[in-house]
Amino acid sequence: MTLHNTVFGCSKPSIKYPNLFQHSVHAVVQRIVWIATAICMKFFANFYIYNREHLKNLPTPLLVIANHHSYWDSMIIGTLFPFFSTEYLPIGFMADDSLYDNILHRIFFNLTGTYKAGRGEGYDVSLAYPRHFLLKNRVFLIFPYGKILINELTTDKPQRGIAILAREFSNLTILPIYLKTTPRTGLIIRSLFKRYEMGVIVGKPFKLDPKMYTLTVEDLADRLVGQITQASQTNEKT
Repeated sequence: MTLHNTVFGCSKPSIKYPNLFQHSVHAVVQRIVWIATAICMKFFANFYIYNREHLKNLPTPLLVIANHHSYWDSMIIGTLFPFFSTEYLPIGFMADDSLYDNILHRIFFNLTGTYKAGRGEGYDVSLAYPRHFLLKNRVFLIFPYGKILINELTTDKPQRGIAILAREFSNLTILPIYLKTTPRTGLIIRSLFKRYEMGVIVGKPFKLDPKMYTLTVEDLADRLVGQITQASQTNEKT
């Protein structure tokens, strides 16, 4: 299935969007990953969620934005949505193009509906899959810096794609999430000696207010990342 080339007023390269069979595979595999992740968080980590009430009755289309500390992050965010929900699951994800060089990663990504970020190929390519999901009133997750970022005092600038998407979809709900996850690998083995903190702080969902549309793309991207930082200041478990 191919999105019409003129939806956003510019020509696009041919993009292969998931068909019904692929969508079904992604839905099944994501639920398998949902179960595995929930088990790991329960038995091998000190896992908690703040502000769970912000997850109730979320409208779609929904863009989830979050900081990125660990390879667990996408899987953990997936478990925030109801297991049997067909409104939210399967979620759309993106991964750095270089990760596809590993055949095991590539198989996992293909099965779970994780798409190449298309870095350096222009927004018509890099935003094609997020646009596709959001046009269909679904959920898409984006890490604004496009990579795992351990030091949050970075001088790096967030990718402008999140701001472009936020502007293009007037009915878009944005859900900021702050993750307190460990970058360490081998969580299950390490849990024999120490349980690492793996936490989720759910920010308040919002839509762009009129003033945000007057910002430059760069400033709007910074403002959206600021919502993630603001979510991190919550200190009450729910």
